[in-house]
Amino acid sequence: MPVEYDLSAGNTALLVVDMQNDFLAEGAPLELPAGRDIIENVNALIERCHVLGIPVLFVQQVFDPSGADVGRMADNGAPLLDEHGRPRTLRAGTSGVEVYPLLAHADSDIRIEKHRQSGFFETNLDTVLRGLATETVLIAGIASNGCAWATATDAMYRGYQVVFLGDATACRGMPDVGYGAFSAETLHAVTLTLATFAVGEVASTADVLSRLAPHGNEENTKRCKRN
Repeated sequence: MPVEYDLSAGNTALLVVDMQNDFLAEGAPLELPAGRDIIENVNALIERCHVLGIPVLFVQQVFDPSGADVGRMADNGAPLLDEHGRPRTLRAGTSGVEVYPLLAHADSDIRIEKHRQSGFFETNLDTVLRGLATETVLIAGIASNGCAWATATDAMYRGYQVVFLGDATACRGMPDVGYGAFSAETLHAVTLTLATFAVGEVASTADVLSRLAPHGNEENTKRCKRN
């Protein structure tokens, strides 16, 4: 039976994964057009969290210009590297790593830089969430079968309740590499099914918005805003 978690300003945080220019800008090398289709829903979540004092954390893929932190991620061509092994995309200090401008981000939102698919791998994300007394994380962003999925899985491993936003996550299709080609719609549906059985709760934006409620402890809400 699918679970349904309690959502309130006192125990919840929103993680927005990889909604960056190098993934969302038209013509970007790693462009995922479906990511632009979910912006309205992602913004609705962000704006409600801002109103309620629920922390919003932008989890962003960033690589050092030297390429020293790319590691085995270079083996499958992501990120794109130049002839010297340096990242052409998602490179620290470039506009490509910045949050896509149509996102409703605020200066008070927390930024987490990651160097692998999961937002938890060798970052301070877990420390920050525990400092915010977070019990439940809402997962939005891209790709649903990639970095959003890896972050959601790692969150569950660390004991967080995970709510994976089915209509505020998206992915791209995959070509045939020997096992058949798969459309984005198929991969996304499979990911949501797996998340339901293996990660936590899968919910729609409208459902989450209807369930988010302010916390009775005003000081806790103020603390969330300050962070």
